[in-house]
Amino acid sequence: MKILKHYDLVKELLESSKGKEYQDCYYKLIARVWWDEIGQSETMTAREFLLLLRYKKLSHPESIMRVRRKIEEEQKALRGATYADRQREQSTVRKDLGYAY
Repeated sequence: MKILKHYDLVKELLESSKGKEYQDCYYKLIARVWWDEIGQSETMTAREFLLLLRYKKLSHPESIMRVRRKIEEEQKALRGATYADRQREQSTVRKDLGYAY
């Protein structure tokens, strides 16, 4: 399964001292995973980055997000501060749409 490729890295990032940042922002997590994949190149142009993305040399953002959700499912302590807000909002939307629980 492809999401397992990033499991250890994402789990390590969520548990790190900066983990709260990565727990609450998908963009920061994706950027950090890509940063590690690129190799911290400080001279890469935007064109070179986009070519890496185009030719699938970087991980797909959805697979990174999927592994983060899997880790959060397994270890509730790694859920971000916005998790409860998202769940409340989801509950409200379900009620508005008329879905039964």
